Amino acid sequence: MRPVVCLWLLLLLLGGCQFAPLVSPADLQHHHWLLISINGAEVPQSATNMVDLEIGEKMTVNGNTGCRQFIGKGQLDANRLSITSLYVTGQNCAPNKAWIEKAILTTLRSGAMLQRTNNDLTLAGQNYILKYQLADWVH
Repeated sequence: MRPVVCLWLLLLLLGGCQFAPLVSPADLQHHHWLLISINGAEVPQSATNMVDLEIGEKMTVNGNTGCRQFIGKGQLDANRLSITSLYVTGQNCAPNKAWIEKAILTTLRSGAMLQRTNNDLTLAGQNYILKYQLADWVH
């Protein structure tokens, strides 16, 4: 695991014990999130194929990796989001976007610690830190 990711996870876990409020399903549901970075690297967005995440009723998780869509069932336990039954559409991903898809699907499948601020949602998995920004459809 990369040293920066290990350090960030350690700080998140230590800080989470004292300062980070628990994220509830209500904090996540009915919001539209755009992926802005992976491990600090900017993720380019396309107007026709946004890299996004939505969590709906009963923690149904869906989104787009930039080339394929996904859907699954989310479970939230003490700021840890796990996705079960993750289904991904079958189209191929272009090599320049494959790294984005790999980071998203790996993180969702293995589970991630969450940190939520007013407009940001961070998912910290074993190998990737995904930072999403709130971009609700209706303001």
